[in-house]
Amino acid sequence: MLTKVLEQVKEMGGALIAPPLAKKDVKKLISSLPEDYIQWLETADGLYWGGVEFFGSQVRKKDLCCITDLATQNKLYQALSGKKDVILVGKTDEENFVYDTKKKRYEIRAEFSEEKIKSFSTFQKMLEYLLKEQIEVIQNYVAFGEEGAQTDK
Repeated sequence: MLTKVLEQVKEMGGALIAPPLAKKDVKKLISSLPEDYIQWLETADGLYWGGVEFFGSQVRKKDLCCITDLATQNKLYQALSGKKDVILVGKTDEENFVYDTKKKRYEIRAEFSEEKIKSFSTFQKMLEYLLKEQIEVIQNYVAFGEEGAQTDK
């Protein structure tokens, strides 16, 4: 299912999907990184699309898109929040995507209040949820734009 969603993202365009991380480079990452996020990095070493960003092992830029690196983002997040039991894996302008090492769950949290918005048992479930949500937003925006263009005639 994940590969199907990623293919749809590629087809829609505008995505920066980094090449997979080599297994030998995994050991250089955060030691408490969950196995399913490591598997994600071995599929795509970061993603930026439509304001949704999942961090990779290094900074990557293409046109106006940028994927930031996991280690730097987590140092900053922990310094600002004081939370050592949470790994920040991605974000939007309004939300943080985290892995809670105590609960062993992924969560979408409000950026400033840290209020839990939604929780997932696996990274794949969270990623699919977020990408499908973004696909729907873009499709509705395009459909709305087309309808608006027709009514202007």
